[in-house]
Amino acid sequence: MSPALDSSLASLEEHVGTIEEVGINALNDDCLTFIMQYLPIVDRVRMERVCKRWQAVSLNAWHNFKKLNFNNKYWGFSAPFTLAEVNHRIIEKVLKRCGEYLISIEFNSKFNERLDQNVVSSVARFCPNVQHLDVWRLKISLRSWSALYENCSKLVSFAVSDCTDCELSLLFEKNRELKRLYVFSSNVTGEFLNNLYCYSIESIVFVHCPMITLGNFHVIRDFCETEPLVLEENFSLDEGFMKDISSYRKSVLKYLTLAYGYANSLVAIGTNRKPLKKVTCYQSLLVLYLKNINDHALQETDCRDLMNMRNTGVVKLIEESQTLERLLGGLRDYIEKAARGGHKSDEETFDY
Repeated sequence: MSPALDSSLASLEEHVGTIEEVGINALNDDCLTFIMQYLPIVDRVRMERVCKRWQAVSLNAWHNFKKLNFNNKYWGFSAPFTLAEVNHRIIEKVLKRCGEYLISIEFNSKFNERLDQNVVSSVARFCPNVQHLDVWRLKISLRSWSALYENCSKLVSFAVSDCTDCELSLLFEKNRELKRLYVFSSNVTGEFLNNLYCYSIESIVFVHCPMITLGNFHVIRDFCETEPLVLEENFSLDEGFMKDISSYRKSVLKYLTLAYGYANSLVAIGTNRKPLKKVTCYQSLLVLYLKNINDHALQETDCRDLMNMRNTGVVKLIEESQTLERLLGGLRDYIEKAARGGHKSDEETFDY
């Protein structure tokens, strides 16, 4: 190859390299920021290492990062199981970059159960504007609770487990805009309900909170905006609790879920269903493991997993619930047979 040709090729390669370099660097900071907003966490961090300019642009691009959870689409690991290795130190580094912009944080992965008990303190420290916080898979230290009291006052939705009435009461004193509350596997007595703002709370879910007392529970009757009320694996839902719920005449309670309770208490609800008729607003009732229940205002019910329900029970439910619009739970074949007058004997139960 002649020296002239060598020189020409070298010049061409240099020219192409210059074009490529100018092409990527020709983008202004706004364009680069716009592009980086669509990158997952891992790629955003990598961009910081390219050069000082990209580092500044990448850090600025976090302002549009509003939601953090443990779905890999947010993190961008090539192997999704790498999420299991995300620890408190890594989470804190991410929160230092985007915490002030985050509105929603969900520790929604089973891997999160391994995290340090102080991880919530980092959330409280770096995320003062968080509105939706799901930490029910985490153990929360006293230090973390203190940080939540001091720094998080804009909560709209909160999910937690293994907590006390005192911890929740202190948190709710500052969070007057809370609308949705989920409490799992806790020994709360319900005393904290007195600190919920009755004009803002819209949804309450209790799962496996067996220590709630009727004396504290009745506060819910004064909650003006609470439409769904979910009680799963909870206290004994006896006639006293049902009478208390029936006193919610001034409330807007529409959706009542009583699930996975003690069989005897749920049967009692079915046989003593009259108090429920006084709750004039409610439209949807979900009860699992219940023998019979009906109501003239009922529009929707879900009959899945009612292992003890007999055929005549469903027929009675349909006959007596004059406004029933939807009956869920794999009953289509049976209902078709019943409509033709060919339903099974009373001793047979449903096949789901």
